[in-house]
Amino acid sequence: MNTAARPLGLWTLAALVVGTVVGSGVFLLPAVLAPCGAASLPGWVLTLTPR
Repeated sequence: MNTAARPLGLWTLAALVVGTVVGSGVFLLPAVLAPCGAASLPGWVLTLTPR
């Protein structure tokens, strides 16, 4: 199989950066809210709901 490598374009790189920032926020937010105890679950839901 002979496939040529395709270079990453500007839009692909921008999508990778945006995806990384959003993904890290989703996984890091519960760790930041954990010290709040039981109030962390409603806080997490409120921060993820679109406005």
